[in-house]
Amino acid sequence: MKSNLLFLCFTLFVGSSFCQSINMEFSTPKKVNPKKEGTVSQFIGGSNDLIFTINKNIGIRTKEKFTYLVGTDKKTLKEVIRTPLYGKGTPRSVYLKKAKLVKSYANKEGVVLIWAFKESKTSDVYKAEVLDKKLKPVGKLKELLNTESITKKDRKAEVIAVEAIQSKSNKEDFSLIYEVSFGEGKAIQMGYVKFDSRMDKVMTGKVELPVQQLNKRAPSSLTGFYFFSNDGFIFSKHFVLVDDEKSKKFWKTGKTKVVLNRIEPESDQITEINIEHPKMSLTDISFASNSKKSIIFGLFKDPDLYDGASANDGTFMVSFNERSKEVDDFKFSYFTKEQMDVIYHRKELTGRSKKKADKKAAKAGAESDGKMETVDGSLVIEYADLDENGELFFAASFMYNYVVQVCTTSSTGAQSCYDKPYCSRQDINGVKLDKEGNILFAENIRRSCVYPGWNVYDVNILKKDSKYFAFYGSGIVSNKEGGRDKKKEKELKKKEKKEGLSTMFYASFDSKEATAESKVYEIKQTSTKKKEKKSMNNLNVAIIDNEIYSYNTVSSLSPIKAPIAFTSCLLIFPIYYVALTPRSYLDYYGTMVRVTGK
Repeated sequence: MKSNLLFLCFTLFVGSSFCQSINMEFSTPKKVNPKKEGTVSQFIGGSNDLIFTINKNIGIRTKEKFTYLVGTDKKTLKEVIRTPLYGKGTPRSVYLKKAKLVKSYANKEGVVLIWAFKESKTSDVYKAEVLDKKLKPVGKLKELLNTESITKKDRKAEVIAVEAIQSKSNKEDFSLIYEVSFGEGKAIQMGYVKFDSRMDKVMTGKVELPVQQLNKRAPSSLTGFYFFSNDGFIFSKHFVLVDDEKSKKFWKTGKTKVVLNRIEPESDQITEINIEHPKMSLTDISFASNSKKSIIFGLFKDPDLYDGASANDGTFMVSFNERSKEVDDFKFSYFTKEQMDVIYHRKELTGRSKKKADKKAAKAGAESDGKMETVDGSLVIEYADLDENGELFFAASFMYNYVVQVCTTSSTGAQSCYDKPYCSRQDINGVKLDKEGNILFAENIRRSCVYPGWNVYDVNILKKDSKYFAFYGSGIVSNKEGGRDKKKEKELKKKEKKEGLSTMFYASFDSKEATAESKVYEIKQTSTKKKEKKSMNNLNVAIIDNEIYSYNTVSSLSPIKAPIAFTSCLLIFPIYYVALTPRSYLDYYGTMVRVTGK
């Protein structure tokens, strides 16, 4: 028995002799009718026993589009309930014909859907709908917001954007957040519609934000970030430039100030929580809480260390009381040289590579009075967990946005160019702070991947006891020291090609042992039929009740449709063969996957 178990563990990991720390369970591939059923396009959330998803039909060139709301059993990963949201011939096609699904949420009671109706060129109406666990409507659509009622009072008024948020501590509370612009130099107004999952209590209000519109053109998205606190208040976070002579010595555009505001729905009272520091510049800020307290934390830059561009010298932590709005003293903790060696992978480098890495690190900052080198300013925080003991773990990675100009030449010689945005994600750092705000450890896992678009956040965290498993996209295999293991990368590519292997890269951070490991989960595909191939897309995932769910679709040539279609097209009308979409020859198979920690 023991030998069988050891053999099983050995086969699960890339060239390793120990078990993996996660477990993946796949559902049986289900044949999907692309014209009707479709596949998962979005995860909503989950109740006690179901996962709710939105499914859309695929591979269809006609205007006949269908969207379904589907409930899948958490244990069996089998579909148990389905209801049409909208589409031709469905019960909702009449009143949802011009509607757009803006947001969808799930809780223990069922599902909340928020729709946007385009009434006119200048008017959008937002309505909410509640469905029970059996996905049956509870009552009628309830109107929450009409943008025309906001703009008709002032011709210069313009609704910038509308966003829906859900409370993390009480998943029955929701709020529709919107911002209104009144022109250059004017303060931006924030409005909200707070409601619960039963629509029993709807509250509305408006407050003036301490944020001004800098240019004539209004922003095309919300100017800040909004979230619920444990006590039901709405918090907003804004980054503001402070233009003073002192800050200009260290920043070309002035000092960045983070403004945190607390909005009390009952009284429409807005209170600024002063987290500005007279000396340090807060470069990134996040919010974390447990059942006992809430904290503000992030990264900071010390202007006295050097005269240079944006960078991070360490972490800061400050706790505050949500009701009294009192903020404790700042606690700053600098990154040490040893931690910088880990983050920049200098321990395993030699020769020219080491000189190059040292030069890159030196460019970011310089040593001064024992306060060591800084971390690149492109480090962004993506996850935070405050345990009951007050110790904080957060994960961050480097983000670089850039644009590539793509040019094409027509048959007449005319050239046209456009900018194509890309987002490069580098490394992943796990940082642990004690309850006093001191850095206990800062571990780094090497990785590298590029996505089309800007600001792509691809790190998903699964917690199991004192371990944090971070899933991310990468083609790099790291060794135990955090360096790149090119030998294992070649072996893995050979196995992928030979066995049709699917891989999932992830990092394991142990907050107690202060260790980090780079791992690869192998999804064995040897002798597997194409329709039964399994994989996991790190961008198409949802974290529900501390478990990760994903969905993948594969297609294969239909053994019946494809030969008949090819033969008839070539014999009867060859041109018709070119016009036919290849998707019509395919069969589609969908597979649900659940990831749990061990």
